[in-house]
Amino acid sequence: MYPVQSPVIKFLIWVLQKIDNFLSRNRDCVQNRIKLVKKNRFTELNLRDCHLNKIPPEIFDLVWLQELDLSGNRITEIPEAIASLYNLTKLNLSKNQISKIPDSIYYLIHLQDLDLSQNQLTKFPKGITWMLSIEQLNLSGNYLVEVPKSIAYMSNLCQLYLSKNQFTWFPEPVTRLSCLSELYLHNNQIQKIPDSINRLSKLTKLNLSCNHIKEFPESLTRLANLVDLNLDNNQIRKIDNSIHRLYRLCQLKLSGNQLEELPESFALLPTTELSIEGNILKKPPQAEAEKGMDSIRNFFRTNQTEE
Repeated sequence: MYPVQSPVIKFLIWVLQKIDNFLSRNRDCVQNRIKLVKKNRFTELNLRDCHLNKIPPEIFDLVWLQELDLSGNRITEIPEAIASLYNLTKLNLSKNQISKIPDSIYYLIHLQDLDLSQNQLTKFPKGITWMLSIEQLNLSGNYLVEVPKSIAYMSNLCQLYLSKNQFTWFPEPVTRLSCLSELYLHNNQIQKIPDSINRLSKLTKLNLSCNHIKEFPESLTRLANLVDLNLDNNQIRKIDNSIHRLYRLCQLKLSGNQLEELPESFALLPTTELSIEGNILKKPPQAEAEKGMDSIRNFFRTNQTEE
């Protein structure tokens, strides 16, 4: 005679059966997608959010693939066999549990877009710095503390995402990236912007919000192509008087700092979108500054007339 099962035990068995059925269907779905790509020689494969613990080995036979999305899984390791996918131009491995990148990734010689955000990387993968074809690299949401000097070899890199890591100093090797147009370093613990930032002559977007920056250096005003600058939520007390050199600057965010006054040259900026809330401005008054650039220009114009 079998023992009578309690309602709780019955419920748990039911839940486990449901989970097993779901995982079984999920495995079948993954295999069916791979078979479909193989049969039709499709160049894109999307296995996002498929509850994968590892990369299915069958993928490495799809050597013609150009785009592969494995984001939102539980992958912990990238096999050396990744090198077989040498035709890839876009690889998304974000939102996994990857802690190390094999050097063999270097063999993906056509890769232009690599997303490794929201993983568990503690060191910048040096193998990536040998990949000269990469134009967009996303390493946000990891545990990086420094960037190797060899990143300078990435001569085609245009967009670099390093937000939400553990940088306490601005990663200066980045300033050797001659083609860089967009740099995202928000939500770190950076304390200072180095003078060498003026090397980034092609930079159009710079996000350094949510750090511990105290100074707005003169070197920042030498980025003549800058269109969008975000310095929200830092500890900046003063804006350098040469800020008017940023003659292409359209968007400027300075909210949540400790600014007490703006230089008169601030009124010469072409900025159309200004965020300056949460400061302690006296010149111009905080309330006037929050009305926007026209109000700031009018304040300085009126002051000059009175003088």
